Amino acid sequence: MPRHPEAGRRVDVVGFERFASIEAGWRALAGLQDRPVLYQSFDWCHPWVKACAGIGRPLDVRVVTVREEGRLVLVWPLALSRLGPIRILHALGEPATQYCDLLVEPGACGGDYVDLAWDRIAAMPDVDLVHLRNVREGSGLDLLRRICLRKFQRSADAAPYLRLGSCEAGSVGDGPRDRSSRSRNALRRHRKQLARLGPVTFEVVDPCDHRMAAREALALKRAWLETRGTLSAGYAHPANEPAIEDLAEAGRFAVTRLRVGAATAAIEIGLVEAGHYYSLIQSYDQAFAAHAPGRLLIWQFIEENPFGIETMDFLPPSLPHKIEWTDASVPVREFAVPLTSRGRLALPALRRLKGGLKRLHAALPLPLRRRLLRLAGAMD
Repeated sequence: MPRHPEAGRRVDVVGFERFASIEAGWRALAGLQDRPVLYQSFDWCHPWVKACAGIGRPLDVRVVTVREEGRLVLVWPLALSRLGPIRILHALGEPATQYCDLLVEPGACGGDYVDLAWDRIAAMPDVDLVHLRNVREGSGLDLLRRICLRKFQRSADAAPYLRLGSCEAGSVGDGPRDRSSRSRNALRRHRKQLARLGPVTFEVVDPCDHRMAAREALALKRAWLETRGTLSAGYAHPANEPAIEDLAEAGRFAVTRLRVGAATAAIEIGLVEAGHYYSLIQSYDQAFAAHAPGRLLIWQFIEENPFGIETMDFLPPSLPHKIEWTDASVPVREFAVPLTSRGRLALPALRRLKGGLKRLHAALPLPLRRRLLRLAGAMD
């Protein structure tokens, strides 16, 4: 009698206590992927889980796995959070995680594995809403057949990227040559102006100094956000800094710096995965702001390509300071799938609440926004 194809398959949900037990299989599966999957890797998820536990806010980890004859063939790193009475399942590592995706073994059975994982999620009795943010075109979620995700789309954006191998002499990135020429001339002027303050140097930071560089970059970013009265969910999260420091300590980062004399003018911190560079943190000292130190650092990075990368990923959202360098981008979409009547009722209200809070914050006077940010920091 022929064996049913699903007879050797097992779906599981791995929580906080067993998180580290699947590390070996998780890493092996990540190595089979044909696309960048940094934010679904063990190396990204583990520091975030560890940091949240370290600050006394352990995550409700829900790593959905599928095994075929004991072999790990799917890993979907998720976590459960609450927003009032609403229980929301989302990508593990949010708000720091920039892409929602999953790891699935390549082959003809990929769609079956993804459907099995979704069936397990849909059966979770304590989940009202599944929130999938920044799902890239071409992600593993494209294999999902149980539901049509497009019916649950909330928003769309793009993730700008630059193929460094496509850069030609006289151009910056994939953008039009005339715009690039203007940009380069402006950057040259800025560099000359900075040079009047001291020697301008570009350096690759030694791994033994990554932790201190990360602390400096985060301090500069906090100062920049406070000056503008701008709130960033990722930088405001109390687990963000210890997770970043953990990654730095492990030597996972690629760090570059622009100096003016002995002073740091700008720092760029990213992660490299199989030739794909994720631009994670861009910070600069506001004392040099008039001379565009951040743009100068990116320009020098692209010109020298010190890590031999093939693709530079500026990450979503698509903003002017990113698309200055390239016209290429990958579409990203946000989906919200309600699983309960409470989730369906809450979805319209959540849309209005998010937009309303953003508009309210933007309308506040700058001194009040700064004061609120300082109060939020003190509460953490």
